[in-house]
Amino acid sequence: MELSALLDFLRSYKWLIGSAIFVAAVLAALVSSTLPPTYTASARLVVGPTLGADVSDYDQVLSSQALARTYQQAATTNGMAARVIDDLGLDETPEDFLENVRAVTEEDSSVLTIEVENGDADLAAAIANAIADDLIASSASLQGRDPEVTALLQEQTATLREQIADIDARAAELSALVVPTAEQVAELAELQDRAVASRQTLSSLLQSFIATSASGVSVLDEAVAPPRPSSPQLVLNIIVAMILGLVLGLAIAAVRRTLDDSIRTEDDVRIALGVPLLGDIGDIPSSKGPKAASRLVMASGRDSASAEAIRSIRTNLEHASPDRPIGSVLVTSPGPGDGKSTIAANLAMAFAQTGRPTILVDANLRNPAVHEMFGVPNETGLATYLGSDLSWSPALLRSTDTPFLRVLPSGPVPLNPADLLGAGRAGHLLRELRRGGDIVVVDSPPLESVSDAAILGAAVETSIMVLDRGRTREEDALASQAALGRVGGKLAGVVLNRRGRGRAGKPVSRRAGGRSAPPEPALVGTSAPADPAYVITSPSPRDGSVKPGEAAEERR
Repeated sequence: MELSALLDFLRSYKWLIGSAIFVAAVLAALVSSTLPPTYTASARLVVGPTLGADVSDYDQVLSSQALARTYQQAATTNGMAARVIDDLGLDETPEDFLENVRAVTEEDSSVLTIEVENGDADLAAAIANAIADDLIASSASLQGRDPEVTALLQEQTATLREQIADIDARAAELSALVVPTAEQVAELAELQDRAVASRQTLSSLLQSFIATSASGVSVLDEAVAPPRPSSPQLVLNIIVAMILGLVLGLAIAAVRRTLDDSIRTEDDVRIALGVPLLGDIGDIPSSKGPKAASRLVMASGRDSASAEAIRSIRTNLEHASPDRPIGSVLVTSPGPGDGKSTIAANLAMAFAQTGRPTILVDANLRNPAVHEMFGVPNETGLATYLGSDLSWSPALLRSTDTPFLRVLPSGPVPLNPADLLGAGRAGHLLRELRRGGDIVVVDSPPLESVSDAAILGAAVETSIMVLDRGRTREEDALASQAALGRVGGKLAGVVLNRRGRGRAGKPVSRRAGGRSAPPEPALVGTSAPADPAYVITSPSPRDGSVKPGEAAEERR
């Protein structure tokens, strides 16, 4: 996955991933706060010779390490548990008792650690020490040796050490004589022989004692009552829960993304529809009613990224047919709320700003929006012409504050928009407007909702389809493309509107009876100077007064 695709994935599902992390952390905090505290006490034993013993045989060290693992198993037997329960007067079974006892030996070490968990800190320490005492008391039977033998070896070793000390002292006195007698010389020789024999005997006793003590066990560190509970660990539990929440959120997001057939990238457009991406519109705020003029970025935000994207669409359309100039362009979309009316209005302004006369036709007779953006009356318009037998009159066109741009509003919402558009007069009108040398940009209804857009697609030279990134489904886009193809319409390309990027959930199919999307997105902008090409007299929609600059004139 490329970095840009990964970032798009994270942005699309940031609320889902963040919610999973937050919920996991809250649950961890709640569970941790309800759990009773548990204390862990530890007692340490050393198996084999004590730390002060002189151990020169490495085999004895290895024997002690192996024996430590034997004591580890002995520390968790039912027999040991029963004895400790009786000694401390506990009211539990050996099986329950052993669930809270753990014996641990480190690798290459003869130290055995007894860990006991309990809700009472003092009791945890008492149990650990009781287990250690039981192991020491049971060590003789575990090793198969007699304690009396060990005591005898210790006594004999001490006696020999005293005898050797006496011999060495007497030998030193005799050796200090300047002129010893013959008897003293003989005594010194005898003492030296006795010293050698005694040391050999002591060495043998020491070897026997070391072999015996190598299997012994003694307390290295007694257990004490821990000052703080070992669990629950609130901070650690929350951190672990957040990590698990992150993993779960990413997994859910990945599954949803896999099941999501919405169009998000240029590759999606190319693979699904086989047409080029004409433009990619950034995040656009929304406004309606009196503030609808702010949707025109080509007026006030001409240096913005959205305005530059509109100019890119204009340029790509011009290069799509280099052998002939742009004539009439239908701007449509699969469903409502995809942003086509805003794109159509700004695209018409982009053409007009190049000095070419442009007419913007609001053919969305069901939900018109062009008159609100440009602030022109809507009492008469396209529906007025289509619903009558009158010949076309340029007086229906409204001038705007953008030079070279005129608007044909939709007029009153009719009862039968599809019938009006399909009667043939709409196609005749668009061809008539095109013969005047003007660029005609047509804002149409959604393709999937009604048949109006498909009817208009047959009457224009080319069409562009606006898709709401992350919300428009592939099957909806394909169905819209097929609807245009059935009437001979030509789809020049697709415009991705990023408004839907934040809605990471699976898009609602408009054909499946889902809830309709919100109104068209808004762009930020204001109006510009008027174009004097066509001007008509029309009452204001509010008070019936004539707006300045709308005096009736004939076309020059």
